[in-house]
Amino acid sequence: MGLEEIKFTGLLQNRNLSQISSTEFANALRACGWREGHSTERGKIHFFRELKKDGPLRGVKTPNDLVRAIAKGRSEPAGNGKTLHRICNGSAYIIYNRMKRILITFSHGNPPRVKSSTSSAQSLVSQQGKSA
Repeated sequence: MGLEEIKFTGLLQNRNLSQISSTEFANALRACGWREGHSTERGKIHFFRELKKDGPLRGVKTPNDLVRAIAKGRSEPAGNGKTLHRICNGSAYIIYNRMKRILITFSHGNPPRVKSSTSSAQSLVSQQGKSA
């Protein structure tokens, strides 16, 4: 169960993102068994808004381009039950919740690394050792 399950069908799959409404995109995602998370900003749908804005700059101009980018990408744990999926040769990423099947955000660049509790504990021990 992962992002590779997202496969768009019908005319929407090859339409330019700028010509697709957020409702159309949400319905197409729902047909794949996925949905978008809502931001805290008045219930706005963050993923599609950011995809429309930054996707074309990364070669993601249609829903099918997104499917291809996902297929070529790689996933890694992001903490708090979320997964980070790097796409577009590492120039963009998707954050999603695999268990709830929710797309959270699409963004360009490189996200900050999530420190594991082990590395945080090791860092704390190291700092305490220096001050002793």
